[in-house]
Amino acid sequence: MSVPSSSLSIYQTGGSLPVNAPTYVKRQADDDLYRWLWSGEFCYVLNSRQMGKSSLRVQIMAQLQKEGVACAALDLTEIGSSDITRDEWYAGVIDSLVGSFNLEDNFDLEVWWTGLGLLSPSKKLSKFLSEILLIKIVSPIVIFIDEIDSTLKLKFKDDFFALIRACYNQRADNQEYKRLTFCLLGVASPTNLIADQQSTPFNIGQGIDLKGFQFEEIEPLTRYLQEKVDNPYSIMGDILSWTGGQPFLTQRLCSLVVKANNPTPDVSQIVQQMIIDNWEAQDEKEHLRTIKKRILRNEHRAGYLLDLYRKVLRDEQVPINNSSEERDLQLSGLVVKKGNVLQVYNPIYAKVFNESWIDTELNKLRPYSESYRAWLQSGKSDESRLLRGQALVEAEKWASGKNLGGEDRDFLGASRARQRAEEIEQKDKDATKKRNKMLTLGISLSGAILLVTGGLIFWAWRERDTIKANIKVADDLSQQAGILQQKNYTEASKDALAQAGLSLTLKDPELKQALSWSGIALTHQYLGQRSLETEDNKPIKEIKYNEQQLEHWQKAQDAIINSLKLLKKEDLTSTDVVPVAFFTYSVLGNLLEEHEFASNQLRQELLTTSTFPSTFPKTALDAYKQAL
Repeated sequence: MSVPSSSLSIYQTGGSLPVNAPTYVKRQADDDLYRWLWSGEFCYVLNSRQMGKSSLRVQIMAQLQKEGVACAALDLTEIGSSDITRDEWYAGVIDSLVGSFNLEDNFDLEVWWTGLGLLSPSKKLSKFLSEILLIKIVSPIVIFIDEIDSTLKLKFKDDFFALIRACYNQRADNQEYKRLTFCLLGVASPTNLIADQQSTPFNIGQGIDLKGFQFEEIEPLTRYLQEKVDNPYSIMGDILSWTGGQPFLTQRLCSLVVKANNPTPDVSQIVQQMIIDNWEAQDEKEHLRTIKKRILRNEHRAGYLLDLYRKVLRDEQVPINNSSEERDLQLSGLVVKKGNVLQVYNPIYAKVFNESWIDTELNKLRPYSESYRAWLQSGKSDESRLLRGQALVEAEKWASGKNLGGEDRDFLGASRARQRAEEIEQKDKDATKKRNKMLTLGISLSGAILLVTGGLIFWAWRERDTIKANIKVADDLSQQAGILQQKNYTEASKDALAQAGLSLTLKDPELKQALSWSGIALTHQYLGQRSLETEDNKPIKEIKYNEQQLEHWQKAQDAIINSLKLLKKEDLTSTDVVPVAFFTYSVLGNLLEEHEFASNQLRQELLTTSTFPSTFPKTALDAYKQAL
């Protein structure tokens, strides 16, 4: 086959491929998206950058238009997302739709908008769809909304996506809405679209899985290698093994192989010299730098993302649990789901974003990086590397509010525990010095001196025991937080860490112990949970617990009973008691939602509990009332 003279530039890296692009690779997503949209289903294609979302949109839009479907492509970056008012933004959306559907001759946006007076901008868009668009266009309508991630910082984005969901719900009452279909594309997840926890989440439509190129799909790319290399299919196999089928990298590497003008090119050498070496300088289209920026863009989350990525890079079989950090890592493009675990997308990423790169970026983030790294290298045993004094104060101030990885929290927790232990030792030494000084005056001086000395010794030992008790409860709760974090229960881990901080402010030892028991109950409750996945299409409530899960639930119940017994002795309206009781009854509420585990012993404890505080969590209150 003859290769065009323009073959050197036939491979396109960056931007949307035109509808007739010779190197467009048709994937399973093409068939899926066309089929769902043709049937009138709302769809969303949410993935990392440079995966071919916009090129896919161009192809499917052209196919639908051939079938008589009226289509519009709305690029939200053209409307703007900074220094723009709600009115301006919604007017921009309507103006784009008017232009896309060629409605200018019969529609004056300014007059129409002003005539609706005090209606909200989202309501005006709703009326445009129902009273203008669906009236003037009688064929099926598909609106592609690209770059939806540009809306994520808009304060009013929830209203927009709620309106799209409302269009879907209108189908039940108004048949005309069945002609109106939306397709959302961008770097986001469905949970990002509506942030308000009080609103219904964006849970409609069909997600389209946009995977990388597969070997059986890449004939359009192989075709243009045939006159440049001796064995184009073998070379293409080498290319895919390096890129993992990532569309941008695959197109770029094909281009580099053609430019090498070598019938037997060494793909590995080209990758090393033209992509990996000095990668930031060679990354003209900002593919790799875009990944880096997305990982590091939020200082409060970057440390945790880097630690999570390190586990994936080390092939530690990080399970998928749909946490926000995990979604961020996937949307960066750096990792991808393979079965039930996360994996680095391709060998190029693994070589560019290696452990040395992780350490470099973490060192920029952590003010204590040198001590932290040395402590890890010692297997967390070298206490000389732990922080003390002002260095610890500054590190804890820096860490406040950041979503740090588990090892960072271990390091700071160990530093705080070590400093407190040293404070105890110093108090012991000071007390001993005072005692010896008093004793050197001679016991014959006065019986009063002996009395004062004995009181001093008693005070020093009692103070030491109090501090030790404080540290023990805080350490116990920190340990529970570490267990939860290892199991990827991030929010529960944060809760346990918050209680560890609370414990250090409490003076009542029994109240401290109640808090400790509640933390233990929280841990076992989470460890005893059934999988969020379904088994044999059964609802989650019908899945049986295994023996280990049942053991965790029993331990959780035993721990919460111990906490309740201690809280009975407390005044639940006391300033110190309220946060402890609030936490305890929150854990209790979640525990009692599993009614089959509410034993008679637990119910008896509740029956003898004083009046339940009405300000505590509703789940706890409902469970409490049901148990009674």
